[in-house]
Amino acid sequence: MSRLATLDDSDVLNRYVAEAGMIARHSEFLPLVLAFLHRATEGGSGVRPSRQYRERIRAASASIELLLQIIDDTKSHLDLVRKDATPVMSACADRIVDRVVDPLEDCRGRLTFWLTEEEGKLVGLRTRLAEVELAYWDSRLGQFQDAADPRVPPRNAPLVEHPEMLHRIGAEITRSSARIVYEMKKQPAVLFEPRSTVPIAVVDELTAPAFERLVAALMERDGFDIRRRGGYSGDDAVDVIAVWPIKQLFAVQVKHTRRGRKVEPSVVREVESAAYRLHEADVAVIVTNGDFTQGALSNAERLKVLLVNRIDLVRWVELGESLIDILTSDRS
Repeated sequence: MSRLATLDDSDVLNRYVAEAGMIARHSEFLPLVLAFLHRATEGGSGVRPSRQYRERIRAASASIELLLQIIDDTKSHLDLVRKDATPVMSACADRIVDRVVDPLEDCRGRLTFWLTEEEGKLVGLRTRLAEVELAYWDSRLGQFQDAADPRVPPRNAPLVEHPEMLHRIGAEITRSSARIVYEMKKQPAVLFEPRSTVPIAVVDELTAPAFERLVAALMERDGFDIRRRGGYSGDDAVDVIAVWPIKQLFAVQVKHTRRGRKVEPSVVREVESAAYRLHEADVAVIVTNGDFTQGALSNAERLKVLLVNRIDLVRWVELGESLIDILTSDRS
């Protein structure tokens, strides 16, 4: 993604004058033909190539390859994000049960579809450029094929150049680069995070069951072995049960609240009793997208129940920090 910073709305033909290498990968034979023509015409005595035209072809080809590489890298990254984020994002995007719309999934899908369309346009553009280049090098071959033999004078056949077509191709490359930059800048930054994350604004819109599934998915992302993924009637005040790799059993109660609401002390007492006495857990945790009353904080300290409030939740769901790091950090 860092290469995107090198692209702007200026003429990419002037920015990427470099060897294009093999072009027209849509065909099995054309790269071989072009390679032969390059070898046959380069370096002959008396050859006076039209350097400006040749370099414009190379610049256009290099620019197309760069844009295609950016598209390919971006699509690969989005596939990786989708794979990594599947448990977390699916917990937020259960449209059938909870009617929750996942904006990141929508952004990812739209961007992938758009990149595929843009890729198709660039491949077509590369085909047109290959035809322009083939005509040029073929004419050079016809003009200088006898240059290596001093007994045969060079032919006077004119070079075949299509500057108008090359100009139109260059203009389309410039527009394509500008479109790619524009589309990338429109995307939410979290879409390109290396770890699966969820905006806190999305969390606030979840239903209680979806929030429970999200917490389970985040714990799974952090390396927990999930034994229970959500609460139900008579769940003994525990919604998620999971095992940390060092065999510690975590019992988690999840409280989804409206903004400004706080978890009461009674909830802490219920969780302590259920987690430690009924489920024989090693660690009891309460997670909320809101906060805790002063009484709840006092009870939690006395009863050894760990709390994850809204600030902690942002670190967990948006910044990608692990639950263990959050629970063991100094939050005083």
